[in-house]
Amino acid sequence: MLRVRTVGLIAVFGLLVAVGLLRAASVYASLPLPLPPLCGVAAQPPCSVVFDTAASTALEAGGAHNVLVRLVTETRIAVPVTADVVDAGTGSATSGADYTAFGTQTVTFPVGSVDGATQPVTLTVLDDSLPEADETVDLAFANVTGGAEIGTPAAHTVTILDDDRAVDIDIKPGSDPNGINTKSRGTIPVAILSTPDFDAPNQVDKTLLTFGRTGDELSLAKCTKSAEDVNGDGLLDLVCHFNTQDTGFRVGDTVGMLHGQTTDGRTIEGSDSVRIVR
Repeated sequence: MLRVRTVGLIAVFGLLVAVGLLRAASVYASLPLPLPPLCGVAAQPPCSVVFDTAASTALEAGGAHNVLVRLVTETRIAVPVTADVVDAGTGSATSGADYTAFGTQTVTFPVGSVDGATQPVTLTVLDDSLPEADETVDLAFANVTGGAEIGTPAAHTVTILDDDRAVDIDIKPGSDPNGINTKSRGTIPVAILSTPDFDAPNQVDKTLLTFGRTGDELSLAKCTKSAEDVNGDGLLDLVCHFNTQDTGFRVGDTVGMLHGQTTDGRTIEGSDSVRIVR
């Protein structure tokens, strides 16, 4: 009889222990899981904003050029982080002439953003027809909020690649003065001269050349297949022929203009003297 009572007590005790464990597990499961630390909250790891790269290039004719601002953080952020980006004014490009005034552009990283998130600012490049050197725009941070710091790179330089190039041309090579008879039904030869850093026969798009009084006249007849050194400098030049009656020259004109493009899309222009004989 004692043995039966003992076994019964043990069974009851085991049941109570099991019930207790189940209740404890249920309570534990209902507790919120611990959250990772939050940037922007006191005593938590700091976060920072940086430019995604220190430099980039933009074509002069490219228009809008985006520059990315990146969030660097060990954790998700608990409050919005903002960063003001401004034109530092130290670049060689001219605001309003080479690019639209940048002003202050603000990027915002919303709550919950994580490491590597990016937001863009936009530099609008203005095109012109002036052959000039490549120019730069320097961007920098002016202010950040949300407990963030300014990291590295803290500045970004945009290099605007000029798409215009002045080239030397020789109208009617070997002739001086360059007399043009406007009633001629023939062609006018024009040599585009090479330089040590410009290979005219290989870099000029031979299908897009215009020549005449303003340089925009659609007068191209053909370009010679064989390059030749017309000025004796040891460099091969490109010689093309233009229909005289399509050049638009008038009595009194003293300059002939050539416009075109290189094979990589850059504008070229050149000029030489002319003397209109009829």
